[in-house]
Amino acid sequence: TNPRQAGMDKKATATSLHGNFEFAARISAEIATRSESRDITLSLKIGNIKSQLIIPDEKKSGYAFVWGKALGGNATLEVKLGSDAAKAPLSDKGQLDLKGIKISWDKVIHYRVICINDVYELENLARFKTALDSLRSPWCNAVLAGDFVSPSLLSSLDKGRAMVDVLNKAGIDLVCIGNHEADIPHAQLVRRIKESKFTWVNSNMRKWPGGVDLPEYVITKAEAYGKRKSIGILGLNTDDAGLYGE
Repeated sequence: TNPRQAGMDKKATATSLHGNFEFAARISAEIATRSESRDITLSLKIGNIKSQLIIPDEKKSGYAFVWGKALGGNATLEVKLGSDAAKAPLSDKGQLDLKGIKISWDKVIHYRVICINDVYELENLARFKTALDSLRSPWCNAVLAGDFVSPSLLSSLDKGRAMVDVLNKAGIDLVCIGNHEADIPHAQLVRRIKESKFTWVNSNMRKWPGGVDLPEYVITKAEAYGKRKSIGILGLNTDDAGLYGE
């Protein structure tokens, strides 16, 4: 990602992703004020994979981003300023210094959320399954933010049964209730929930007709490099009761 093209500010975050990665590093640059007008080029090389990030010449102070890549071998970070260059292996922690440009890094836990919503047709879910399999990382959740058992021509006939069946096979982990889940009779919705292999999260609509107990939140954990984080996931709904019918 070129920060100039992305319109990032001095504390912007850029992420470079490639397949199932087990490595992520937070890299910070302290750039001394300089009169020369040259961009700084950072290159990350892991095995045969190489990525570059350019810090434009107008960036004169702190700059930080997270860079994640698939582990295919030893990682090397290189910084270039014109014809000058310096590089070092990307170990757990380290620092490079090139003409007043200080690049430091440490490894971080990378937790990924893959989110879709408003899914009314089955035809793209095979592609979604392929994409999801390629993007899965050690700490990852695939979530669907409501509106999927309805509306569609098929759901008018089967009340969302086929959709839930295909989503079970697609690998969705968590869903929440959308207003279109109220398009089908509540008894049918309860059946769809019981047929689901994924978890339905209902954080703020606790006084619903019931028929099945839904968790108010889900806590998932991510652990790497001796660090451990707990992540709380909520399923939030609009408070406009009129959207849910009777």
